[in-house]
Formats: sequence, C-alpha cells, structure tokens
Amino acid sequence: MQAKFLFGSLCLLACLASGCGMQEPAPEDHFGESVRNIMASQMVNPDPPRPLDPVTGLDGRYAENEMENYRKAPQSEREQQKQLYNPMLLIEALDKQ
Repeated sequence: MQAKFLFGSLCLLACLASGCGMQEPAPEDHFGESVRNIMASQMVNPDPPRPLDPVTGLDGRYAENEMENYRKAPQSEREQQKQLYNPMLLIEALDKQ
C-alpha cells in the first residue's frame, strides 16, 4: 500500500515538475512584424511621382447641377420611385441636364 502511494506521489510530482520546465520566450526580433507587413501591403504606391498637382476645379455645368441637387429638398420615397419607374420622367430629367 505504501509502495503504491509512493509511486503515485512520484508520478504526480513528475507531472507537476514537467509543467515548470524552461520555455523559451517568443523571439523579440520578429515582434510587430505582422503589423508592419499588413501596413506595407496596404500602400498603393509608396513612391508616387512628383510633383503632385492638386485638382484646381470642376466643370461649370457639373458643379451647377450638383449645387442645384444639393439645395433641393429631399424627395419623398414615393416621388423617387415614380421617377425610377417612369421612363418619361427620367428622360425629362436627363434633358434638363
């Protein structure tokens, strides 16, 4: 009986001691590498041609039409559906542009 208890205790002690074994820490030289790779893959063109000319303006007709649409009150859903499904209203709207 004492032999079984001693053997069981030794096995339990061996299992517990194996959990405390040395584990190597994660390598610090690769820390953050995945984030840097993802950020690098999201760049479209890391070295764009110089000089970058800014956009100087819009076409006058296009800008006027956009401002008119912006200033109009929002239409009800019913009016929007009428325009979508009535080809004559759509043609009239295109002619105004």
